[in-house]
Amino acid sequence: MRALSWVVVVALTWVSIGMAACGNSYELTFRCNPGGELCPVGQVCPQLPLGSGGCEDLPSLFGHPAIPVNAGRPIGCVAELPFENPYFPGDQQPCFCQSTLVPGDASVVETAGWECPL
Repeated sequence: MRALSWVVVVALTWVSIGMAACGNSYELTFRCNPGGELCPVGQVCPQLPLGSGGCEDLPSLFGHPAIPVNAGRPIGCVAELPFENPYFPGDQQPCFCQSTLVPGDASVVETAGWECPL
């Protein structure tokens, strides 16, 4: 029984060390900040249908996989990712839904995309 207790303590210690090495984990949230036409400042970002022109899947950063979503978010929304920025320990990583201009065949097309300052 003592051996089993020791194994459990060692295993939990390794898990704790591993979690600390990976940084803090947070809840993924979406807030209107700085806000926009469809996103009132300080409110939870409204959901948009996928393919309707909002920001969609969140990018892969710092060895974390991309985060798929089931709804888009409007320009002016900030996503607080479920992990911290390793360059600024203790700070949850934000990504901002912003408008970008992309050259098209005959004109410039405005699209929405996530910008994640490092």
